[in-house]
Amino acid sequence: MGFHRPYPITTFFRDGDMNPKLTISIKPLYGVWVTVYFVTLFCLFFCADNSCADINGNTNHSPEPVIKSYAINKSNVLVDEPFLVAVKGAHNGSSSVSYGGIAVQIRQAYSDGVEVTESHVAVGASSDKSVFWKGEPLARGTAKYLHVEPCWNNWNAEKENTLKVTITPRKAGTYDIYCKMYIYDGSSHPRDPSSDLSNQDHQKEATYKVGTVIVSLPEPDLAINKGSSEEKERKESSNRPDSSIRSNNPPSASVWADGSYFTILEGKTETVVVNVKNNGGQTPAGTVFISVSNGLEIIDINGMSINPNSFTEAYREEIRYVNFPTNDIVHKINTKNSGLIIPSHQLVQATSGYLHDTQRSFTVRVRAKTDSTGIQWIKHRVEMANMNYESWNHRSPTSGEPDQQGWHAEEIIVSVSKLLYYSNDLWI
Repeated sequence: MGFHRPYPITTFFRDGDMNPKLTISIKPLYGVWVTVYFVTLFCLFFCADNSCADINGNTNHSPEPVIKSYAINKSNVLVDEPFLVAVKGAHNGSSSVSYGGIAVQIRQAYSDGVEVTESHVAVGASSDKSVFWKGEPLARGTAKYLHVEPCWNNWNAEKENTLKVTITPRKAGTYDIYCKMYIYDGSSHPRDPSSDLSNQDHQKEATYKVGTVIVSLPEPDLAINKGSSEEKERKESSNRPDSSIRSNNPPSASVWADGSYFTILEGKTETVVVNVKNNGGQTPAGTVFISVSNGLEIIDINGMSINPNSFTEAYREEIRYVNFPTNDIVHKINTKNSGLIIPSHQLVQATSGYLHDTQRSFTVRVRAKTDSTGIQWIKHRVEMANMNYESWNHRSPTSGEPDQQGWHAEEIIVSVSKLLYYSNDLWI
């Protein structure tokens, strides 16, 4: 440095060992030059753009996960009609990484077989657990909804992998689907999307919204094949809704039982009938909720046997029946406050579509348990959805004692007595 500079200068150069050096020259007040050499950090000065040049000028990119594409093949389906979610991800770095994963999430699916069932294909992925339902531990945090995430080991540079998830809905409703991916290079987990702000999931990570699928129940066949063809046509015509009612008006639900009080002996059964009617526009899904106090148990609905102590789901004549047993920690029920609770009372649900002016009757057989003497109850209510599922607020009743889910319900009072028998001139 055979010349003077009035200000500090910074220069980079390489020595014979190709080690980068930083020279800082400072002119002190007394005119003495002091030169200090620093061995600089590779990534701080020569890798400021996330790439490093070797002696031949080649570039070694940092790991870079990129979701190339995502899609859903259907946006409107019926219950039990499968749809496909496909997500393609790639590693855009120049060297392989230890592993990486692609995740697909459905935020309204909680329990296997209740809202949906799932199967997936991920060619080349490891055999590690890759499907997580609500309550199951993830690598970080706990799943709050369905989370499908296969893992690929030794993910090579520029390699693309694809996750295909087939979803079969078991319950009508709206399902939002999201995706994300990550890779691990031995020290970090870069992700795509990289921001933590967009569509944050149950791991507090950003996701892309793949889309929304609306699942509807099939329209009920109101004309049962009984009697003459003229009778069938008459029934079809009488139940065919006016197009304006069908498309524009919201449903209007009503529910009532044939009776509000009865007596029963311990261990015996009794039958009640709960009626549901839609007085408004067509609904793709109307659900009647029937729950009982803990001294009673529902053992049959519309001729279909129910084990009161076991979660069951069945379809009959286009109606979906679900039994939620008491204290089932796996199959929880939703509440008015949008939370999930463990059922404290047995609950039976029956869901189907309702055209305008459609009425359905549900014959429910209940049994009084042993040592259940006293006053018991049966509560029932109904709710219906708009055609586009934007609202489930069409409910009946609108007043009365709430059920365990927090909504107003009609109540049937049941008086349970002990079974008496005559012995030695006494009733025992």
